[in-house]
Amino acid sequence: MASGCLTTAGNPNAGGTFHDLSVSNNWHQSITLQVSTGDEERKTLGDISPGDTITFHEAVPDDAPRYTLHARYDNNQFEFLTLCLTKESLEQLAWQVTIPGTGNTCTPSGEPPPP
Repeated sequence: MASGCLTTAGNPNAGGTFHDLSVSNNWHQSITLQVSTGDEERKTLGDISPGDTITFHEAVPDDAPRYTLHARYDNNQFEFLTLCLTKESLEQLAWQVTIPGTGNTCTPSGEPPPP
């Protein structure tokens, strides 16, 4: 099993393996981070103050082909950044993302980003 992954097979409320996700807020305001995979609804991971890095434990399923991160601000009222990353790109980044800073490696529909 990959480092930072936890199996939840013994948990009746969850299935599969989930991965930790570390996110650095390189923006001038606090952000609320949400994540979605494919057609699933967004899941709020938490708030990150400017300049902070937070590791969200068991944040994302390990078996999704792509992940969409939604950076929101002003008490979760407005979205300023939507970031789509493939599983392969997150593995190359060691499951560590900087917002803003990390670039898209896909679109929410799964296509490569435009040049």
